[in-house]
Amino acid sequence: MEEMGTTMNNSNAHRPARVRRWAAVAGSAVLAVTMADVAVTSAAPNRAAFAPVSIDLCATTGTATLPLAGGGTTGVAVWGYVLGDCTSGAGTAAVGQAPVIQANAGDTVTINLHNGLTEATSLAFQGQPLPSDMAGVAPSASKPYTFTATAGTFLYEAGPTKNMAHQIAMGMHGVLKVLPATAGQAYAPAATAFDVETTVLISEIDPALALNPTTFDMRTFAAKWTLLNGKASPNVPVLASAAAGQKVLIRYVNAGSTYHSMSLLGAEQTVIAEDGNVRTFPYKVVAQTVGPGVTTDMIVQVPATAKIGSRYTVFDGNLQTRNMGRKPAKAGNATYGGAVGFIEVSGTAGPDVAGPLTSAVAMGANLTATVSDVTTGGSNVAAAEYFVDSLGLPGTGTAMTGTFGSPTVNVTTVAPVVGVGFHTIYVRGLDAAGNWGAVTAFVPPYNTADTVGPISSAFSITPAIANGVSDITLHGTISDATTGGSAILGAEVSINGGGWIAVGDIIKPNGVDATTVSFEQVIPASALGALADGTYTIDVRGYDVNAAAPGAVSSFQFVLDRQGPAVVGFSYLPYGWINGQVGVQTSIPAVRVKANIYDERSGVRNAEIFLDNQGVTGNGAVMVQDDGIWNIITATKGFSLDVPLSTFRLHADGDIQVWVHARDFAGNWGGFYDAASSRIKLDKVAPTQSSVAVDSSNFLDSVLTGTAADALSGVMVTNYSLDGGTATAASGTTSFTAHFGPLSNGPHSVLVTTYDLAGNSVSTTVNFTVQAPVWFSTAGNSNPPGVGGTADDADIYKLTGSAFSRNWDATTHGVPSGSNVDGYSRVNDTQFYVSFSGSQTLPGISGTVQDEDIVYYNNGLWSLWFDGSANGFTGDIDGFDIVGGTLFFSTDANFSGGDNGDIFQWNGGSSYTRVVNLSSGNIDGLSYIDSTHFFVSFSSTTTNLPGGLSVQDEDIVYYNGSTWSVWFDGTAAGLTSNNLDIDAFDVG
Repeated sequence: MEEMGTTMNNSNAHRPARVRRWAAVAGSAVLAVTMADVAVTSAAPNRAAFAPVSIDLCATTGTATLPLAGGGTTGVAVWGYVLGDCTSGAGTAAVGQAPVIQANAGDTVTINLHNGLTEATSLAFQGQPLPSDMAGVAPSASKPYTFTATAGTFLYEAGPTKNMAHQIAMGMHGVLKVLPATAGQAYAPAATAFDVETTVLISEIDPALALNPTTFDMRTFAAKWTLLNGKASPNVPVLASAAAGQKVLIRYVNAGSTYHSMSLLGAEQTVIAEDGNVRTFPYKVVAQTVGPGVTTDMIVQVPATAKIGSRYTVFDGNLQTRNMGRKPAKAGNATYGGAVGFIEVSGTAGPDVAGPLTSAVAMGANLTATVSDVTTGGSNVAAAEYFVDSLGLPGTGTAMTGTFGSPTVNVTTVAPVVGVGFHTIYVRGLDAAGNWGAVTAFVPPYNTADTVGPISSAFSITPAIANGVSDITLHGTISDATTGGSAILGAEVSINGGGWIAVGDIIKPNGVDATTVSFEQVIPASALGALADGTYTIDVRGYDVNAAAPGAVSSFQFVLDRQGPAVVGFSYLPYGWINGQVGVQTSIPAVRVKANIYDERSGVRNAEIFLDNQGVTGNGAVMVQDDGIWNIITATKGFSLDVPLSTFRLHADGDIQVWVHARDFAGNWGGFYDAASSRIKLDKVAPTQSSVAVDSSNFLDSVLTGTAADALSGVMVTNYSLDGGTATAASGTTSFTAHFGPLSNGPHSVLVTTYDLAGNSVSTTVNFTVQAPVWFSTAGNSNPPGVGGTADDADIYKLTGSAFSRNWDATTHGVPSGSNVDGYSRVNDTQFYVSFSGSQTLPGISGTVQDEDIVYYNNGLWSLWFDGSANGFTGDIDGFDIVGGTLFFSTDANFSGGDNGDIFQWNGGSSYTRVVNLSSGNIDGLSYIDSTHFFVSFSSTTTNLPGGLSVQDEDIVYYNGSTWSVWFDGTAAGLTSNNLDIDAFDVG
């Protein structure tokens, strides 16, 4: 069904959805249920002059009495229409008793609707020029509906008020017939002429709707009866009586919610119109599908050879001919009952050549039946007989008694005794014309030797987990096949030890009594209201038709869960602040939102998220279960969703609220996760740098300084890369510092990059130059480039930037010509220490200065500072430095277990310690900082050092812990001849 334009989804997957359309002028095509063969007309049919037609119609309530499949009847509440103004004499509504409103084409029709219901209602007339009335008529009020009638067969029904769908399905509908000007025709064309007419209204009833007609969910509507003109088999209506050769007009009106294929056995139907629209080219069918809310006009011509009293069966050919308790075919089983009617052949009877019909066979203490010749010749019934299990020849059976001598006779006899199991009883009658009738077979639904009740098994529940909102349906099987072999009478259930409830829907195979049946029992959600969430037991027991007591109780369990899942954890990747540029992985440009969700009873079915604002439940972005297993379990499940980075790039910086919740397998949605804990932090703005600079005034320790700031996520780290080297973290965050140590003379560059916590970065490049002066003496008598005067290997030269100069002229300070300075430690330009490669005499120093001695020059005055021979040193000082008054030196030969590549320390007197063991090269120049940091030059033309570094004798190299580097490249500076090899030096 459809409620105000919304198509209903029925639980029966084979039932096509009914689609309704609303129109503002042309009326409304909606639902109808049943009709009665009661006509309300204007003047004489097919009159020439138009006339007004005024009818009072009362919307009221009533009760329909309907047959049950297993026998008996039941009452179902209905709503509908009766003639009158709802006064005490107006009557009550009943199935098929709505008045048929008949008028002539062109009549002005006024229907005065009187509302006898407790809710508003209105009227709608299909195919008529009448506006839709959505306001309706209030309870106990009335309202006229006026239109000019057009020819055809139409529905009238409850109009589009709030509760329209429920009202129509409860029975508020009827039939409108509008006749053309020509009598004996359905429409203006002559091809629509007929002799006899009948209206066949197809309708459906679901008793579940009657229990609560105002709040019933119409999407669950499932018909339990299908009716023709308000009747269901075995109450089969005679729809029309017509003589052989006559034309019968059948006005099919489908007031149900499904399609019905209307079939006619033994004759053809000609389709002449649909919904009041005449077909230009009529066509013949045996069965015609009539859609929900559709009317179809057909003409049937009774065959000329038809026998008087014979019948042509009109029925619903889609096998939905069911009564309450009988279901559509399952596993190939047919069903019976429901929508069936007859067209009867009338006229003068001929000779009786057909035997009587037997019906209503039943057996309790007596075997009874009804034998009738009314429709098979009209003779009196003369006799009846029965057989058990085996059918014999006519007249050889056991005779039954009755008051014979009339066309219809009820016959009886004492019930035959049958043993365990099922048996077939055959009954037939004889008419006075000597015709034996057809046999009617009957299987008694009991076993007189059965004293044990049936067994219940194969239980299930739909839905699998109850949520207290939707009804639940129990399914199972009741079988007496192994406990006596009797037919099943019924079953009952008990929930958690409560009272027993009779099962209302027993499903019999082929629609007949059987030892094994299935059952369904709907338990309304309201019946679960007093139960707390948890696991409950349902007990089931069955009854057969013979055992005095029910069968053994069988049990199964179901879960009641009203509580939705809880989100117990929230996180996202990358962690912390994000910047909309960096995703969870390089190959995944997204932020992965993660949630851990727990459901105590029924397990987590799905989860969803919203960003910023809490959206409509069910419309969020669907999260994916981490383990990919969608099952009903009690556990914590991880869910995730990759949100594209592009989403965040369009978002404003700051906290982004994430709303996460989930639904369990019972259909419950849980609450949203704690908003304060489920936020994604977004920062797309890079940090700032200021005052970034390098102080290189001290070549031994060039210092990088600067400040950084980030207004949102904060500064994480500042890295620097010196001269394209490996990035290293500076000290500090908002204020940062880095020390570079001794750097070589010349230009340098440092790339300074600051990152915030979101991964944004800003970089500054600082270019600077180290201008550390170098003082040195050469190995030969040659001047460095640009230096004039007489060259002397005892002179001290100075390099500042790229310019050489003579810093100290040895000959002007009393040093003999030809002396060779091979060791130098500077205090300042007028105070320094030197050693010579040979013996020398110097002013102010008595005796000879040997090559193992060190002398001190103090502004023109010489003094012996270290007497090598007096202190037990007999080698040659080759390179030295004095640091804090302590002498560090290298020799030109092996000494004290070392060699000319080692550095020794003088401890005073004759005590020496080797502080550096290089094991490579011959050191001839030394500027010492500590045992892991010093500058040296080598006497060899080429010296290979660890790390693949090869240096020349004009170079100065720096040792930093374990790493060698060229600090001064003599060749690049212009010291290219052997005489210009560095022999002694001091730096900056």
